[in-house]
Amino acid sequence: MKKKGIPPVIVTYSSLIDGLCKLGQWEKVKTLLSEMVNLNIYPNVLTFSIQIDGLCKEGKVEDAEEVMRHMIEKGVEPNIITYNVIMDGYCLRGQVDRARRVFDIMIDKCIEPDIFSYSILINGYFPLSRSEKCIVGTGLERQAALDSGALAIAEREGRVVYTNTDTCLNTRKINGLDI
Repeated sequence: MKKKGIPPVIVTYSSLIDGLCKLGQWEKVKTLLSEMVNLNIYPNVLTFSIQIDGLCKEGKVEDAEEVMRHMIEKGVEPNIITYNVIMDGYCLRGQVDRARRVFDIMIDKCIEPDIFSYSILINGYFPLSRSEKCIVGTGLERQAALDSGALAIAEREGRVVYTNTDTCLNTRKINGLDI
């Protein structure tokens, strides 16, 4: 692109960062982020969420939370996907209580949980035989039960587009939705 005189844009950098994260090439990610900023192209919520997702998949959830803190310092607010990715990272490590704290922070910031938020927590609590604890007291137990039931029916009928955070993140990127 550069050789043809086409300047890179945020989407270009985010795509490259996504690939580097999937390869675990974190030094190259840092270099690319520095290059972006030097060109006055600043990471957006998607760019940060991609990094956070990659770190969580490698089990580096504390590092992912550090990226989220940096993101907030730079004036970029996390969205539902960002929080879901971190919750999923903690659940995958068996740290469901930490995932629940992230869930509570998300609610405190007036970000409404979605079906993925509940599914992540339910899947996290289930191996620990604490599934009923994950939504009790949130005031949204009935909605979560209805959404879970609807998801199960839709999945059985072959109408589910995505059923996990990673697929959801990628689907939203592909469809160009603002995450």
